[in-house]
Formats: sequence, C-alpha cells, structure tokens
Amino acid sequence: METIYINSLDEYVKAVLPSAIGAGYRGVSDHAAHKLLPGIGRGDFQNIWFSAELERKVFLEFKQKLARFEKNKSDFECAIFAQHYGVPTRLLDWTTNPLVALFFSLDSKNDTDGCVYILSHELMSTQDNIDYSYILDETMPSIDYFLEDKINYMPIYDKMVLKKFGKHFVRIVPDSITERIDVQSSFFTLHYNPFHPMDDFIKIKIIIKNDIKKLIERQLDIFGVNSYTIFPDLEGLGTAFRKKFKPFLPI
Repeated sequence: METIYINSLDEYVKAVLPSAIGAGYRGVSDHAAHKLLPGIGRGDFQNIWFSAELERKVFLEFKQKLARFEKNKSDFECAIFAQHYGVPTRLLDWTTNPLVALFFSLDSKNDTDGCVYILSHELMSTQDNIDYSYILDETMPSIDYFLEDKINYMPIYDKMVLKKFGKHFVRIVPDSITERIDVQSSFFTLHYNPFHPMDDFIKIKIIIKNDIKKLIERQLDIFGVNSYTIFPDLEGLGTAFRKKFKPFLPI
C-alpha cells in the first residue's frame, strides 16, 4: 500500500488522477482510529459469536421497523437503508467520485488527520441477487467451537467463511433505491467475514493533514461539493448553512 501526503486540493487531484477510471474511494475523517471493517465487525474480535447474534437481532428489528417507511424491500435493500442511516451492518461504503471521498475525509470535529483509501481494481464485483439473510445465516459461527477455543477462533471462522463463499468480501454496485446512492456515486463492499480487514486490497492511502481540512472544505464548496449536495435533504441543507455562515453566527 502506497501512502501519499497532500497539502492542497491541487495535490489531491493529481494523486487520484492516475487511478480515476473504475477506481473506488473511501474517505474517513480520523485516519488513526479507523479500521477498514464494516460497522458490525469493529467490536470485540474475541467475541465473534456474540457479534453475529447481535447483528442478526439488530438487522431483523430494523427491517421490521423500516416497513413503516419503505414497503416491500428485499433484505439487501433493508441492509442498504440501515447502512445509510448509521445502523451497523456488514456493508462498507465506497464511491467512484474522489471528491465525494475527500469530502468525507474532512468531516470531523476532532483534531485528526483525514484519509482517502483507493481500492484496488483486483477486487471482484458481482451483480447477482444478494440474499442478505442467507449470508447472515451461513456465516453464523458455531457456539460449540467458540466455547471450546475462544482465543484461536478467528482463524477457524476465517476458514469456515472461505470454504462457504470462496472470498472475504465482494464489490457490489446497488440499484438507485435511495437518492444518496446517486448523488454520492455509491457502491459497497459486502463482507462475508466482517472481522477480516481489507488492507491488502488498498492500492493507495492519501493522508489529509488536519491543518488544511478547513481550507479544502471551503474549496470543495466552491465546486459544489458540500453537505447539501452530498445529503440532499433538509438535514443536509441545514448543515451546509451552518458551515457556510458559522464565522458570522453567535453559535
């Protein structure tokens, strides 16, 4: 994995141009703390069985409540809605637009460096119908194995997933079931093993130093990349206005 440090928007554009066609980008606002794992896999690695049980419970309850707002959605579409609204899933967000990824790398209230990961072209894609519940069922670890060897369960679980699916994760371009998917040029990696980091599939890592974040954020806004264009709803509009007029407001 190559690491590049940039000091301006111009340097960032030059860094991403060689990989611009067909690449995938992920922006994170806290480079030091971030793990390239889906949300459900960022807990206690030694307690895989508990994490898997919790994942099933959270997903089924979210799916039940989602029916009030979105009718007749497949399980995979329910997982996409869950991911978009902050519920931990085994999906990881990516974009084909490097400026969108850059925007997410700047969105931080902490004094931390941001980062944009560029995904290797080698990661397999699929357009097959995704049975999300089936994947949850088939990757549920055996409680017997877990109790027998808690410390060394990770390699056992890894082999189980590879034997069943032949890979740890796959790249998926979803249908445009939400406006965010379109405006953010989104796709996902679906992680059969949500505890297996995908660092080996990262081609380049671009570090955005904290002291230039605000400048680049203002520059992106000039080119039409801001909270409202990334989140085209009232919440996004309000956030965009707060940022734009923050120097003049008493809050």
